[in-house]
Amino acid sequence: ARKFMPQSGRIKRLHLPAGPHVRVDPHLTEGYDVPSTYDSLLAKLIVWGRTREEAMARMRSSLQEFLLEGVANTISFHEALLNHPAFQRGNIHTHFIADEDAYFATKAHSRVEHVEDDICALLAGLMTLEESTFKSEPLLTQSHWKHLARWEATKRE
Repeated sequence: ARKFMPQSGRIKRLHLPAGPHVRVDPHLTEGYDVPSTYDSLLAKLIVWGRTREEAMARMRSSLQEFLLEGVANTISFHEALLNHPAFQRGNIHTHFIADEDAYFATKAHSRVEHVEDDICALLAGLMTLEESTFKSEPLLTQSHWKHLARWEATKRE
């Protein structure tokens, strides 16, 4: 079965997902030193959807937006889980993860690749925002990814 061992260290970068029907209960902040004697649940991501498919789509989007660097985490495992055909059909059981260990070993990986593309897209989106957007609401309640999505939607029109 997958080994989900906690890891101590410093949270180097952190971006929590945000948006309608997305909630994060974090136990960390950027720069936080995770001690060796910590509760391994550093943050809990909760989403809601009218249907299972809508909830899974919202969770996928939230996991893609979630950035946690500095300590090992299970973000890529949860992305792989959401993409597993049996999970999508709801065909799971108490031994599902152990039985599918080979699948998760090949699918769950670090999300370091494509970082340059994400950074370029984010910077392009942020450059299009007016400075007043940041002044209109507290920075902690904003999702820059939400603004980027709006920017990408308008550039397709």
